[in-house]
Amino acid sequence: SNYLYYDEPYRVKFRVEKGEEQENFIEYTLTVEMILDTGVFFVSPKSKDGYSGFFDIRIKENDHLELGKDINEIPESKATIDQFTNSPVYSVTENTMYKKKITIKTKGDFEVEGLVRFVIEPRCTLEEMPFQIIYKDGELRIKKLYFDGC
Repeated sequence: SNYLYYDEPYRVKFRVEKGEEQENFIEYTLTVEMILDTGVFFVSPKSKDGYSGFFDIRIKENDHLELGKDINEIPESKATIDQFTNSPVYSVTENTMYKKKITIKTKGDFEVEGLVRFVIEPRCTLEEMPFQIIYKDGELRIKKLYFDGC
């Protein structure tokens, strides 16, 4: 299976697709696919104003690549009214894909670490999935990172 993370009430699949190639940069699309078991959900990045624990993709600061600011959510989650705050919240309750642009700014090989994080409900646990973006011989790929613990 090409899922990097599984054995949870969700599965996470990473994919990269090459896009535009210019003289001084190459563009890729990073897709993170979330497959959810029945009854579990997480908060969409559309809810980031006022909610912590929303779905987020981040990478360590580096000189090699840039992660786009925008995140595409497919299908887009719908707002419901939060019973505690009485304000709209976007909950993701179905299988959903997130797409972000990656712009490669250097020519040589490199490795950059990243992280997908969100709170899975109703379990209410912060989930963190480290990954590595590897660029070698003109090919970009994603690899799961393992933590040895602290």
